Amino acid sequence: MPHLTLGKELYPLSIQEEVGKTDLGVMEKQARRELVPYPGFDVTSIRVYELNTEKKQYEPLIDLPLRTV
Repeated sequence: MPHLTLGKELYPLSIQEEVGKTDLGVMEKQARRELVPYPGFDVTSIRVYELNTEKKQYEPLIDLPLRTV
């Protein structure tokens, strides 16, 4: 399913030690080389997730349908 993930930079200490901003920059450059041109797709809704800290995973919070113009 085509999607776009937007996130907040928040790294617990255990993640910071393994994947830092430098590593993320390398991943970004590789994605730009391998994924450009990005395929187009229609967006009909936005799904908002929240972090369940007990389960250590994101869970759907709400789906926001978008109007077509």
